[in-house]
Amino acid sequence: MLQGFRDFQQGGRGKIFAASASVTPAIFSGTAQVGLQVWNGSAVAGGKGVTAFLLGASFGLTTGAITTAVAIGVTGAGGQPAAPTATGAVGTSGDLLIGSGTASQCNVYASGTYVNGGGVFLVLGRVHIGLTSVDTDDDNFVHLGGLIEVPLSSWAGVATSATVASGVLDISIVWAEVPN
Repeated sequence: MLQGFRDFQQGGRGKIFAASASVTPAIFSGTAQVGLQVWNGSAVAGGKGVTAFLLGASFGLTTGAITTAVAIGVTGAGGQPAAPTATGAVGTSGDLLIGSGTASQCNVYASGTYVNGGGVFLVLGRVHIGLTSVDTDDDNFVHLGGLIEVPLSSWAGVATSATVASGVLDISIVWAEVPN
């Protein structure tokens, strides 16, 4: 087991979720994000909500070719009191406690337009330039261990360091939700 994941589940206090999407990701600094984002609007309907912690992310080029040298990483911003506009659905999403059926209190999107573009950019790795037939990257799961905190009215997601014109990446994220 990867270090730190179990800590979020001890005593039933935290829930762990994952989501995946196949996308051509967008540059981290824009307000129109394409990648995979978690928006924490958990207290919009009242109550104290949760704080989300990113535990890990994975990525891999699956279709086409990347022609621009880019890094892939995590970005995010605060000041998002309502759901982003122009959202796109993820491929899969759910609780990692198999069979529990617990729904995430955060929303996860494959794309969305946010009030604020990403601020910080934490590099997770690089995306190999070239076709998938010559791609040599593997083992692209990056353990974050809760390093990235997503408080109420904030979002965090996977993006690139520069604009990508072609190529599709499969991106997955794992996050924990801890009650406030």
